Amino acid sequence: MDTYLPVAMPSLRELPKISVTKYVNRLHSYVPKYSNKWGSLSEYIPDSDVSNWIPPFRAVATLNGNHVTTFDGEEYAFSGKCSYVLARDYTDGNFSVIMNFLGKDKQQLIIMTANEKLQIAPNGKLRVDGKIISTPYRSGELSVVSEEQSFNVYGRGFTVNYNIPRDQLKLVVSGWYHGKVGGLFGTNNNEVYDDMMTSSRRTVNDVDPFVNSWEVDSKCR
Repeated sequence: MDTYLPVAMPSLRELPKISVTKYVNRLHSYVPKYSNKWGSLSEYIPDSDVSNWIPPFRAVATLNGNHVTTFDGEEYAFSGKCSYVLARDYTDGNFSVIMNFLGKDKQQLIIMTANEKLQIAPNGKLRVDGKIISTPYRSGELSVVSEEQSFNVYGRGFTVNYNIPRDQLKLVVSGWYHGKVGGLFGTNNNEVYDDMMTSSRRTVNDVDPFVNSWEVDSKCR
């Protein structure tokens, strides 16, 4: 029987000479070089939020003007002329995020919870259940902070960042809402193929019927 050793051994009576430096240098070549130790940590820890280290992960969707990026990464553009459900919790009813396109590049954001209705007008004025409020605002279901005309709304497992001058909205939902939402922001189930699911739970390929199915009011401009 022939046995092949990983190192050369001229004699069985003495230990082989191994160059430790050679193997240490080889190991170093496999490790990425970073300018600082904290930069390397970000490669292994995807999020500073410990709750997002294991699935189900939080999800992010955006609306930039008329361009949508869904929770699962689908992108499309549409011409808004009504009020549309961007995302709604269809399991527990914790929230609904609605965008009302008023024309002339003006939009009204509506965030509904089980017991409150928050409205952010194009001029930055806020109303809760019809009453004008100022920021910072806090209740049992919502808290709102603002900086000029940029608003952060915090709810039960979701956060909305709405920048009026830039015409940008970002919705972040926790892993609790995995597969529990519907609307223009998609289904949030890590599957792109069914992101264009209508309110009647029918998957379509065309943007128009998909968007129209999520109209809140049939009376449009």
